[in-house]
Amino acid sequence: MKITPHEWNKYRKKALLRPLEPQTPPAVFGRFVVLPVMDELEELPGTLKSLTIALDRHNGPRTGVLLVVNHSPDAPAPRRAANERLLQLLRTASPELLRGLVPGETLFWIDAASAGRELRHGVGEARRIGLDCALMLLAPEQRAEAFLCCLDADSPVAPDYLQRLEEWFRANPDAGAVSIAVRHRPGGTAAEETAIRAYERYMADYVARLKKAGSPYAFHTIGSAMAVRVPTYIAAGGMRVRRGAEDFYFLQAVRKIAPVGEYPVPLVFPAARPSDRVPFGTGPAVRAQLAGHPLPEYAETGFTALKFLLEAADDETLRNPEKFDGKMTDHIRHFLRQHGFHAVWPSVLRNLPARKGAAREAFDRWFDGLKTLQFLKSFSVAAQVSPAAPGESASGTGSAGEKHQDFSGKNCLPGNPVLH
Repeated sequence: MKITPHEWNKYRKKALLRPLEPQTPPAVFGRFVVLPVMDELEELPGTLKSLTIALDRHNGPRTGVLLVVNHSPDAPAPRRAANERLLQLLRTASPELLRGLVPGETLFWIDAASAGRELRHGVGEARRIGLDCALMLLAPEQRAEAFLCCLDADSPVAPDYLQRLEEWFRANPDAGAVSIAVRHRPGGTAAEETAIRAYERYMADYVARLKKAGSPYAFHTIGSAMAVRVPTYIAAGGMRVRRGAEDFYFLQAVRKIAPVGEYPVPLVFPAARPSDRVPFGTGPAVRAQLAGHPLPEYAETGFTALKFLLEAADDETLRNPEKFDGKMTDHIRHFLRQHGFHAVWPSVLRNLPARKGAAREAFDRWFDGLKTLQFLKSFSVAAQVSPAAPGESASGTGSAGEKHQDFSGKNCLPGNPVLH
């Protein structure tokens, strides 16, 4: 996938850019690793050391590391103090922190923590700013082949992290992004260790059952373990600006443009700590288990119904709505009507190209990762009382910023998130 000058300039106009420290370098990079950082004085040095090793072993294009030091305007005093201390260590090039990375050459950072610079929209905004700024540092001749890596400050990487990703993208030219396997480090206590392994098994089982059902959205969505080609990042409208689940919505948008692959060997090793930094994800899941709350369950009947639906939604049947509707069970038919399928599908068909497979592709864009999750939840006995899914309101509707109406294949890109 190439980037036309028009596409580049159009995205640049809406990019969320902030000043870089220690200075803005020439656009000579071909890869970037972007890390949001918030109160990470203990974890960050180890992660930077692992990146130093990965950079030394990488024989691909020049690669940079970009930190986004951030907190919200209402952040507690200890968090503010930790970020202030981190910025001081960065600005004085503390060797205990940098572990071999060179400010201005391999390492850059953005101050989104000082007074007046704080972020109001959480980790998604931090990722978006970092990724958008990294885009501007890419050598123009390398943009079409460049990729950006999303990492977290508490997530050291394997020594061959960059080299493995370089090889993977080269071997998978049609993929727009890759979801990378993780292995969490040991928990700080026996209870934390039990909780994190249970969560890993839970997530692996969920993805495996999606694959068995034939879902095109059967991949992990972990913000610290994914990488995306630059043309795909731009076509998808950039990282989602959300307080949580930004990775889920972003990779969902990517999948509507290009395949999302999986790297099956763990290359990222996050901390296994309970956390309240984000509303969804590993930290809250560990914390909830420690408080005695089990992980949510999805009935096997839901996955069986999902497989039935996806197998019935072949291209020929989808072009005949009455035939498609007649194949459905009462539960599936009710779900589709409740979520507006019958209202939108006639207009989709009117704009659909005659090309074989176009109807199924349009259906997969409509029945996306969020609708898949909502579909599975609808089969749960506890569906009426279970917590909302990432980015999902209690009423079951998705984020307004993610809604899009044209699924014909010509103008199918999801709408940009509301940035306010």
